[in-house]
Amino acid sequence: MKKCVFLLFSIITCCCYSQEAKRVLFLGNSYTYYNDLPQLVEDVALSAGDIIVKDIHTPGGYTLELHSVNTGTHIKIKSGDWDFVVLQEQSQRPSLTETEVEALVYPYARQLNDSILNITLVRKLLFI
Repeated sequence: MKKCVFLLFSIITCCCYSQEAKRVLFLGNSYTYYNDLPQLVEDVALSAGDIIVKDIHTPGGYTLELHSVNTGTHIKIKSGDWDFVVLQEQSQRPSLTETEVEALVYPYARQLNDSILNITLVRKLLFI
């Protein structure tokens, strides 16, 4: 929950500098989908007078590893000039040992980051 609150405040803070619509892509899994994080972010932005244009790709149980090789993920990345991309890892992976996280999380986060930066004009990558 703390990560969600931090994410909301981060996006709102960045969006407050301008009244232009901000484009946000959410890549995650059922935690993002069923908790409707994209809608929560949009609602908070709207309450501040800002506009969020959002898209999501959140297959159940997905990891960053699965996103890194998923055609649907890469189509979403290529489909918009994203201001923000939110990456959400599978819930258990970040809680593994440091060695396991280095092997199972970081390489795929870097790979997705590189894909996003090479394809879009993303201004900020958010990893939750």
